[in-house]
Amino acid sequence: MTDSAAETLDRSALDRLVRFGGSKLLTDMIRIFLTDAPVRIAAARVGASAGDAAAVCRALHALKSSAGQLGAHVMMARCETGERLASLGDRAALHDAVADVEIAFAAARSRLEGNVAALSSALTTSIAVDPTAGRAERSGNVAR
Repeated sequence: MTDSAAETLDRSALDRLVRFGGSKLLTDMIRIFLTDAPVRIAAARVGASAGDAAAVCRALHALKSSAGQLGAHVMMARCETGERLASLGDRAALHDAVADVEIAFAAARSRLEGNVAALSSALTTSIAVDPTAGRAERSGNVAR
């Protein structure tokens, strides 16, 4: 199953996070997600291989929340489906559910990495030195 770029990542969720806490918050959240998600996916995969539906459910539940915060709604939906199957004890479907999450994560990761690069560039270029105070201040410009 393929998803369009628009379905892969909801830009309005990212914009909302920038409005809430600025580009640095969004960049930090994306970096944490990109580091944490593979660990949780691996835990879900191990759980699926062991037939441990509870482990799959825990891993996918955590992923679902963070994916949703970052607008990765396709991934969030795949996590939700896998979590539901795990909570129902459908061990036969766990491998496919985790594989679907991995596919959705790959698509979301690509889009999120592009946002981190753009935001990092914008943050670097928007720092201006205040010669009177001798300190750096953010100008507040955010790349869209």
